[in-house]
Amino acid sequence: MQLPEDSLKQTRKSMARYQKQKYNWIRFLLTLAAGALTLLVSLQGNYTLHSNTAAFLLRTAWASIGLSVLIGPIVLQGEVHLAKLRAAYVLEQLENLAADKTPEPFRWMHLPKLYAACETLFYAMLLTSVTALTLFAIVNVKID
Repeated sequence: MQLPEDSLKQTRKSMARYQKQKYNWIRFLLTLAAGALTLLVSLQGNYTLHSNTAAFLLRTAWASIGLSVLIGPIVLQGEVHLAKLRAAYVLEQLENLAADKTPEPFRWMHLPKLYAACETLFYAMLLTSVTALTLFAIVNVKID
């Protein structure tokens, strides 16, 4: 049995569309994090810290946003790796169909554990940095 070329093209397009959206989202967040870190560092001479808590929150924000910038490329690599795994699986199943073999039951592909842990840490660090910066803005108000 020969598979129509149209079905192969549609399968590839569908997989690529999903993968590209997630990849672009992570890349967007990574770009924002890098820009925010650059801005924070360039403005650090202008800060007047009114308490130790404010200093702690600012340092926490810097550290967490810095970690997210370092971990982000690993997360992007994980998405590329996962796309390759999914493509290989789908092509294998399509070849089985073309050879009149029974395809395996559908199996959802997940990120390998290292990449999944990095992705979780990436989002956690972004959330920590936004929370710390928000709290810093609230706490670092000079009250006369």
